[in-house]
Amino acid sequence: MKKITLLLTLLMLVLVSAVNVAGQSVTTVRIWSWSQEQVEFFADMKELFEARNPGIKLEFETIVQDQYHTSLNLAFRGETAPDIFFYADIHAPELNEMGYLRPVTEFLTPELTERIPSEYISEGAGAFQGEVYGLPAGSYRVARPGYLYYNRKVMSQFDLDPDRPPQTWSELKEMSYYITENGNGEVFGLGVFARPANDLERGLVGLASTLGLGTEHFDFRQGRFGYDSEEWVKLYEYALELKDSFFPGFSTIDKSIGRVMFAQDRIAFYFDGIWMPSVWNEMGYDNIDYGVAPPPVPDSGRKGYHYLVPTAAPYWYMSSQTANPEVTWKVMEFMFSDEYQTEWVKRGFGYTPLNSVDNAVHTPDPKLREILTFADDISRLGVMPAMKNPEAGKVEGFSRARALGAKMIWEIMTSCLIQNAPASEFAARAKAYNEQVNEVFMEAVEDARRERIHVSLEDFIFADWDPMKDYIVD
Repeated sequence: MKKITLLLTLLMLVLVSAVNVAGQSVTTVRIWSWSQEQVEFFADMKELFEARNPGIKLEFETIVQDQYHTSLNLAFRGETAPDIFFYADIHAPELNEMGYLRPVTEFLTPELTERIPSEYISEGAGAFQGEVYGLPAGSYRVARPGYLYYNRKVMSQFDLDPDRPPQTWSELKEMSYYITENGNGEVFGLGVFARPANDLERGLVGLASTLGLGTEHFDFRQGRFGYDSEEWVKLYEYALELKDSFFPGFSTIDKSIGRVMFAQDRIAFYFDGIWMPSVWNEMGYDNIDYGVAPPPVPDSGRKGYHYLVPTAAPYWYMSSQTANPEVTWKVMEFMFSDEYQTEWVKRGFGYTPLNSVDNAVHTPDPKLREILTFADDISRLGVMPAMKNPEAGKVEGFSRARALGAKMIWEIMTSCLIQNAPASEFAARAKAYNEQVNEVFMEAVEDARRERIHVSLEDFIFADWDPMKDYIVD
């Protein structure tokens, strides 16, 4: 009996010891993003990685995009930040100034560096002052927003050629009104939605690009924000002309309902981003008879493009608060393996930046492959201030002004559309707001100078830039 008791005691001690050793050896790496549509993919990658690395546990946390920035800021303030996080709009120089980043330069291998095109980890993009901080979460060489999705079934229903979507502004207007007027209150021409108000950008940014407005909203030829330009007024005038062909209640319906209406054959034309094929598949609508096309151009001809720069891609960053940088890097290295990136492309989430993975080969969705065939025709390489002066990337107020302007201009436009306001009223409100945004920008440059950042307004002026051509810099 004593021997049995002794054996049981020893067995318990061994088990407790094993549990303690296991508990001590497991490191948790937390990864934040707002990509709700990638939850299943993240779960699969977690299972794959953990099976190969039993000492590391991954926690992918997905936060609603509207709450993401606030949540991340609060997490850093409370010293509960994730180990790896996803970010767009603000990049390495500013995030580093905010104290959010840990450099990854020491971990980069020649093999990985060769697979990531150098512009992604250049000054002002993924790097700052010789240190690499971020790695690209997608390819900037293919525009992400602004594609025209057209429902072939609806077009056929109204005797329109399902293989010829509208190519000009007048054709889009004519087809949209024809369908709306003959749809008996059940089918509508155009799905544009503005809840929240700045989501109007999803519906109009493709059209805006054909006027040269792009997503930056900054006139680099003059070094100022240009919401008071005639192009913005022209875009509003056209949106006002289109308005009565919209799906009803455009300002009270959010994009998720709009996507369902398109999938259920109640909307003919819908503008959104490159992610939509995978979104509809995730929603269970994998049998929609639809196509994708470039945004229609003004009848007078194209005046601009989507302008692409490395910072157009979102990035993955290592947090300054990570307690185990070596382990965290092992996870990042896995995320930038050919295996991970190939699967990401196969799932239809976009195009990988790695030159070791062929996007055309691995893109399964014919719509995404189709986008590749015309992507070069609707975009041009743009400019960014860090091309001139890496210090310009540290002007935090520039990104704040861009984010503020990008949000408010669409809210102004939505408000004016709801009120059926004349173009003159939109122009007046846009001009007044433009002055405020430019004031914020100029104050930001002065603040940077007071902090001994070597920057000037001249760093934001590219007078020789022709917006109809690629901007090539040595």
